[in-house]
Amino acid sequence: MGAGASTDVQKALGAASEEDLRKSLAALDPETHAKLAGAAGVAGPIKCVFYCEGTRGDVQPYVDLIQRLQTVGYQVLTVTNANHVDFVKSFGLEVLGLCKDVHATMGDKEKMDEASKTGIAGITQLFYEGVHIPFWKALDAFQPEFLMFGPTGLFLPLAWAEANKVPAILVLLQEFLPTRDRPPKWRTPLAPLYDGVTDTGDQRWAAWRHWYEHVLIGAQYDVGIKAAIAEDESTSVKSPAVIGRTLKKCSCVDYLMKVITKPTSPIIVANSELLYGRPSDYADQVHITGFLGLGSLQQVGDHFGGCSKPLAAFVDAGKPPIYAGWGSWTETISMDALKNAVTAVVAALKATGQRGVVQCGVDLSEMTEDQELIAYAADNVFFAKKFPHEWLFPKCSAALHHGGAGTIAASIKAGIPTIVSPCMGDQHLWAAWINERGLGAVVNGPTSVTSTELSEAIKKCTEDKTIQSTVATVGAKMRLEDGAGNAVTAIDQFVKGTLRTGEWMQELDRNHPKFKTMP
Repeated sequence: MGAGASTDVQKALGAASEEDLRKSLAALDPETHAKLAGAAGVAGPIKCVFYCEGTRGDVQPYVDLIQRLQTVGYQVLTVTNANHVDFVKSFGLEVLGLCKDVHATMGDKEKMDEASKTGIAGITQLFYEGVHIPFWKALDAFQPEFLMFGPTGLFLPLAWAEANKVPAILVLLQEFLPTRDRPPKWRTPLAPLYDGVTDTGDQRWAAWRHWYEHVLIGAQYDVGIKAAIAEDESTSVKSPAVIGRTLKKCSCVDYLMKVITKPTSPIIVANSELLYGRPSDYADQVHITGFLGLGSLQQVGDHFGGCSKPLAAFVDAGKPPIYAGWGSWTETISMDALKNAVTAVVAALKATGQRGVVQCGVDLSEMTEDQELIAYAADNVFFAKKFPHEWLFPKCSAALHHGGAGTIAASIKAGIPTIVSPCMGDQHLWAAWINERGLGAVVNGPTSVTSTELSEAIKKCTEDKTIQSTVATVGAKMRLEDGAGNAVTAIDQFVKGTLRTGEWMQELDRNHPKFKTMP
């Protein structure tokens, strides 16, 4: 239809401009969107799937990016864990809970112990059993132009993308990409091999460690996922032949070795150069955008604790408190570890005369018989299972947490010293950066942390003016970064330029001809 029809639709939606019209259309359900977009002479939404699985902290930052993509005309289907569906839906997003409930799976101690005997491969198999056929069919029905995925879900998005000749854009929350500039700071299964080994600064050593760890982890993913697929095939309806052929050919190792070194699509690294700079050997297609994260106005309701009024009353009743929490790990670590961590925190708060806001859904009296601690906590500590970090952290004097990417971003942006008590993996990376950049302190994880080391860390962070000044300066700069906006710009330029002009397929053919021979 002509301009008159477009104007009529704009008026019907209350849109003052074409840009407002696009935003209004993007907020509609797909069927209505298609009808009105056609009537208005506006192209339909660009369809994509975002595959993000893991803990709440692995998923929440991506909601920020997905929302921003939708405001510029993208229709995004989120594929995530069953236990995150309600959370994602609360932001008005399309979502399928095809991946297993993380907390239920990790809470099954018998199955987790058995799976852990074979390391990453066994745990991967446990999480992926029963997932691949529903995932494949859902994407076949939706037909996205491209995929996005996080590092916890390498295999299935890559396999579907290869079979259907569409780009798969890796969106990282951590410094995951190999670089020769420095050895990796992750705590991986290979870490014990390096304990006590001095980093000489030799770039060959750094590069070897990065690539060896990536190949090892990628191979473990391959083994685990293909074992899960084999188990599904033996116990359920056979997958269509094209799925089986593609899954047998797909390899995380192949992706890590080829696509990361010669990327044909953007790679988004959604954290800040303020923390570690840009490695000199990153490809031009790698975009370090700034952190992703939901703002304080979006962190409301039951998904963020639902305790704003009593929490605000506590915060306003005295000097700024210390925050303490281990994110989603609070719900998955053993009760012994939780008891150790929470009682150590309360004892450290008491020893240093501090008030605290502590993430814990278990009554303190069930974790300790120390009546002095219980009495101190009654007057000086606020407990809850969840908190709105973006609102809370600027009102705290320091934050003690596990070091997840989103929580790291929130505490540094708040300009407060951060104490990292890492549980696993990339949390050790963030702990290293916090320590090296003079932004706080590092203590043991929740299983072994003591009140003594916590007391020392709290004193350091609340008394050291250099730390306080450094983190305030870095936080102020980081608040100016628009992580989601920068990521959307990089993705949008690629999709509307390189992808839709056909350049992407030509480059794929030149650099990775194997991908074009997939069934």
